[in-house]
Amino acid sequence: SHAFTGPGGGAALTNAEEGETKTARFRLLCPGLFVYHCAAAPIPVHIANGMFGLIYVQPADDDSAAAGPGGLPPVDREYYVMQSEVYHEPPEMDEDTGRPSSTVEFSYPQGLREEPNVVVFNGRESALTRDAPLKARTGETVRI
Repeated sequence: SHAFTGPGGGAALTNAEEGETKTARFRLLCPGLFVYHCAAAPIPVHIANGMFGLIYVQPADDDSAAAGPGGLPPVDREYYVMQSEVYHEPPEMDEDTGRPSSTVEFSYPQGLREEPNVVVFNGRESALTRDAPLKARTGETVRI
């Protein structure tokens, strides 16, 4: 289900022609972590190519002196982690190099079977380890 109310999750309001700009305003009805994605066809291909992300809606402020923004406890560090899958056809062979091509086509059958070729976090291999590990010091409070 979609958190955005309205027909098609609001797609009609957000689709814009090339060179056109549109603005959508919406009321945040409940706190939470939500995934957004484009609404232009073919949606699965766009999502497979990374056209999605996270929107974090904090709870409404409360009167607690210990609470930080949105009524959540204060933290020293906050990280967002998102898993995504890649569903692709086998790569074609590059005629010049004799090696598999670095470009692959989206695989609808694998997507429908939910059998990814690759699972990544924050959009790429090693995004949270080698390239940019999540770090904290002893005693820090971390929200993930």
